[in-house]
Amino acid sequence: MFTAVVGTLGANYVWAIGHTSQVSADLELPLWMVYLCIPVGSYLMCFRFLQVAWTFHKTGELPRHDASHVEGIEDINPLNMDDNLHPARGPKGAHS
Repeated sequence: MFTAVVGTLGANYVWAIGHTSQVSADLELPLWMVYLCIPVGSYLMCFRFLQVAWTFHKTGELPRHDASHVEGIEDINPLNMDDNLHPARGPKGAHS
C-alpha cells in the first residue's frame, strides 16, 4: 500500500514537472526524466510485493534466498574430510 501511494504521488509530481522546461544541472536531461525513477521504482516494488503475496496465498511459502549458495558451484560439505590432508582417525597414540 505504501509503495502504491509513493508511486502515485511521484507520478503526480513527474506530471507536474513535465510541463516545465527545467533540466538537471549535471546530466542536462529534462528534470521529469530524472524524477521518473521514483514512481517507476515504487510501482515495481509494489508489483513484487503483490507477486509474493499471491504466491504466499497459493502455496503458503515465502521466497527464500541462500546468500552462501553460488549457482554453478556444487555444494561441499566442509566436515566431510575424506582426503589425505585430514584423516578421519589419527595415528595410534595421537590425541584427537
